[in-house]
Amino acid sequence: MLFPESICPFYIQHAYCLVSLPDMWAMGAIIAELFSLRPLFPGTSEADELYKICSVLGTPNQHTWPEGLQLAASIRFQFPQVDR
Repeated sequence: MLFPESICPFYIQHAYCLVSLPDMWAMGAIIAELFSLRPLFPGTSEADELYKICSVLGTPNQHTWPEGLQLAASIRFQFPQVDR
């Protein structure tokens, strides 16, 4: 399944977001936004939105999201490093 732009961030689109299971993160975010009637992480850009997500959840690491780090490394993207 190929995810559209609205779900798969631009930074990772170049690696083609292919998964066989439902995207639980997207489903959870959509449900939270529908429930609260406002954006979960309102950013002014994709980079700002990623920073806000990392500010709350922490920077991904090999333990929390190894696949995401592999995709990011393949396009030379680095996630924001935030202190939690």
